[in-house]
Amino acid sequence: MAVLHLSTPLDSLGITKTVVEAASPAEEADKWFSAFVEAVRMSDIASIIDLFHETGSWRDIVALTWSLRTLRGRKDIKRLLDARFEATGLTTLQLNKGVRYAPARVAPLPDLAFIRFCFTFETLHGKGSGVCHLVRSSPSPEGSWKAHALLTHLDTLKSSEAGVFRSRMMFHGSWEDKRNHELEFSNGDPDVLIIGAGQCGLQIAAHLKYMGVSTLVIERNARVGDNWRTRYKSLFLHNLIHYNQTSYLRFPSTWPLFSPAPKDCYRGRVVHSSEYKTGSGYEGMKAIVVGACNSAHDIALDLCNNDTDVTIIQRSSTFVISHQALAAEHGVTYNDGFPTELADLLGLALPWSTQKSILQYKVPRVAGTTDKALLKGLERVGFKTNLGPDRTGVITLSSVRGGGFYINTGASEKIIDGSIKLKSECSIERFTTNGLALHDGTELQADIVIFATGFGDLRDSVRLVCGEEVAEKVGLVWGMDDEGELRSVWKDSGHEGFWIAAEIKASLEGLFRREELTF
Repeated sequence: MAVLHLSTPLDSLGITKTVVEAASPAEEADKWFSAFVEAVRMSDIASIIDLFHETGSWRDIVALTWSLRTLRGRKDIKRLLDARFEATGLTTLQLNKGVRYAPARVAPLPDLAFIRFCFTFETLHGKGSGVCHLVRSSPSPEGSWKAHALLTHLDTLKSSEAGVFRSRMMFHGSWEDKRNHELEFSNGDPDVLIIGAGQCGLQIAAHLKYMGVSTLVIERNARVGDNWRTRYKSLFLHNLIHYNQTSYLRFPSTWPLFSPAPKDCYRGRVVHSSEYKTGSGYEGMKAIVVGACNSAHDIALDLCNNDTDVTIIQRSSTFVISHQALAAEHGVTYNDGFPTELADLLGLALPWSTQKSILQYKVPRVAGTTDKALLKGLERVGFKTNLGPDRTGVITLSSVRGGGFYINTGASEKIIDGSIKLKSECSIERFTTNGLALHDGTELQADIVIFATGFGDLRDSVRLVCGEEVAEKVGLVWGMDDEGELRSVWKDSGHEGFWIAAEIKASLEGLFRREELTF
């Protein structure tokens, strides 16, 4: 795998296109899966482990571990199975041969290929979906096929199976009474309190409702959607709507690919660190935007389009990618013709160690081809760019930092042609009467200063709402743990009963205890 120019877990696999193209995906998938099913049926943990490559991974999302875990290598996979196999009761394993799910050759890189197949399964408590990526145990034709990555993903609990969510009741004029009853919790307190009615809060609430969990969502803004609606008016999604679908309420076919924040024509108050709302009214004035990531660029572009003399202060380098390049990458599976659920499942199927190696190839390649002229132009005017942590780009930055990048939708060209001015690699020393003094000794005049410098540690919000004692028990939020999984997101936060995620139904039903999951 010399094409990667890296010493990575992929180097020793010998999984080239030539090897994979010589094999039948259907035959090899059926052979491996049949052996896996038999080993599971016989509770033969040793045989299950033997089906994995020595560096293979088992990634579990709630199905076996009631958490998000990635166990890498046969020793750790054995540790998983010894602790959870019997308690899980893995059964009803079936190879999925439907359209788009059938065994296939996949090549994420020019000289890297797998046989991939999907399957379904049941546990004692629910039903799930899985994905497996196979590699040959050795480059020789005699080598057998082993699992490089196995994903098990719990889709539903048997006690609250998802499906058709339509109520079959005839309300005969009582619908309003029913809704008021739900809102007032007249029969007792809710089981779950969700703080924040943003996209994540609403989706968790919707899932819990259809699982029969009594839930109350509280929101400090006046209306649902105000956390978007009341920000700067030019705000819109920088990636495709298919990548941002909302459960049970999909974007209609007439919706723009890049969704504007005020779509359906709502208007509201902008709340940001500097209370910025719109560039309208700043015509002919001077503005400074402190920061150089998505929000900073959006605000600067909005001000520039409103004939404001605007300067961006870039304190450190930024990862920049064009929205065309990002859309091309996401658009392979996130599009009108591809099921979102399958796109999500496939996106979870490879462990972070493999994803990282793939990104280390793709990110520099995009920077050197599709976005070469854009990045050269930024370099020419002094805008500092990077390739992200370990050259892995926006995926790592969004997971680890929640920022540090800009998906270009027009501001970069304005910086290159000088319409948006730039002060790079400098910091603010102090405010002056008429603007800002910088550490390099210069002073910038400004009628308005906008700080687009992020939102800090999420635990600060926990501290504000729940107090210091609760916040101290909550672990780090975002960033990767030792297994390559996100910390505290979509799983146990570290404080009993306090979730930034959704194993909630299973916890309420007593299907597991936290102490069972420490292995």
